[in-house]
Amino acid sequence: MTNLSHSIVAKIGTILFGIYSMLGWNIHYQSPLGIQAPPTEIVASSTPPTVKKEDKPTIARNTTQLPYLKIIAPEFKQLPVKEIKNLTTTPTPQPVTTPPLTTNQNNDFVVNIFCTIRNGNTIEYVTGSGAIIDPKGVIITNSHVAQYVLLADYLNDSNRNCVARTGSPAKNTYNIKVMYISSAWIKNNIKTISEAAPQGTGQSDYAFLYITGYSDKTQPSSYPYMSISTDNLNVGDQLKVYGYPAGAASGNYVKNSLSKVTDTTTVSNIYDFSGDSTTDLIIAHSDTIAERGSSGGPIIENNSIQGIITTSLQDGSGGKSFSAITGEYINRDLQNEAGVSLSSLLIGDLNKKSASFENSTGFSLARDLISNNP
Repeated sequence: MTNLSHSIVAKIGTILFGIYSMLGWNIHYQSPLGIQAPPTEIVASSTPPTVKKEDKPTIARNTTQLPYLKIIAPEFKQLPVKEIKNLTTTPTPQPVTTPPLTTNQNNDFVVNIFCTIRNGNTIEYVTGSGAIIDPKGVIITNSHVAQYVLLADYLNDSNRNCVARTGSPAKNTYNIKVMYISSAWIKNNIKTISEAAPQGTGQSDYAFLYITGYSDKTQPSSYPYMSISTDNLNVGDQLKVYGYPAGAASGNYVKNSLSKVTDTTTVSNIYDFSGDSTTDLIIAHSDTIAERGSSGGPIIENNSIQGIITTSLQDGSGGKSFSAITGEYINRDLQNEAGVSLSSLLIGDLNKKSASFENSTGFSLARDLISNNP
């Protein structure tokens, strides 16, 4: 990773990174959702050695030289239902249980965003990651994940449904709707849903979802959460990262057995989008987290969320790394785009804020998505 970071800083204008969308996991299957009792959480083994923090971060200041990062689009496998059913045996469904409300002991603030899209005799599953950042039930994730939730809200039919799942394996836990999604990201990436090979840098790729209650329709007074920080990250900082990577797993696995994964890694590179020497995007190594489905997963330092995973890349050693936009960047970009800070966004009646955004902006963005992706 050291050679890679030197190469990126020295030759940023000429190197193209092979990047994979964390969200890029979709498959078709026809069967009611099945639930299993959760096994022990998977813990990744790719823990790097301790690296001494540098006094100043390594930053690429010239944004005109920052290359667009290649994103592999979600897989749309138009397979007959019978063929999919024959892949694996569907586990016996188990009842949904209610997780504890006020503890992070089981990392229940980490969620799997899971959407089901029925299309004729097939069902498409879309899966990403996120984290609850407020006890009133606000989830942060990527815009490229939340756009599916936005479409489900807008179309409001029985063919589309999105929930937040928790645990290992992931189980239906919360009902969700969009509270805020970056208009800039939607407008600049309007074809992401349907393009075979879209590109992007991760800029403005963040969104906030609001939990409207448990999937059994009850509304608790608070949710397990971890606060998001706007502090600076530096090269060498150690991070704990979480996600629900799906990779090339089968539909049955993602539906019934998708597990939460955690890894420990260090910041290898820092970039900015504006040329102002700000800490906007970091890169860190993780063979386990840098997989489809981890998009929106939190990166954590000092018991605070420092940002969310956006994309992944093959590094120079043949391993995998992920990129993540920082909380500092998200706070700054949110103020520039919406005129509010992260702290201000989380104040007041969040249900009304969510409804207001849907009516004023969200559904207009949903119509744009539909009209540009026939």
